[in-house]
Amino acid sequence: MYNTIKYLYPNAEDWDFQLRDDNDGKGVYLDFWNEEKLGTKPEMSFIASKIDETEILIQAEAAAAKAAAEAKLAALGLTAEDLKALGL
Repeated sequence: MYNTIKYLYPNAEDWDFQLRDDNDGKGVYLDFWNEEKLGTKPEMSFIASKIDETEILIQAEAAAAKAAAEAKLAALGLTAEDLKALGL
């Protein structure tokens, strides 16, 4: 849920919302939401419906960032293993 909120609300800082689970079988809910900054508090069902989509997008962005970094290294004649060997 945290990653989904951070993805759906990119300007949200950790102190702008708080997830909570009371271990009562009802699951995670938004205990605090900074409506002034983030707008109307979303329903948890909306956030939950976006989890799979968000995870796919996050993974795609991570893969694209990795590919871009590897391309930059290749342009320098280096590999990720070279960086590891150098302790970077």
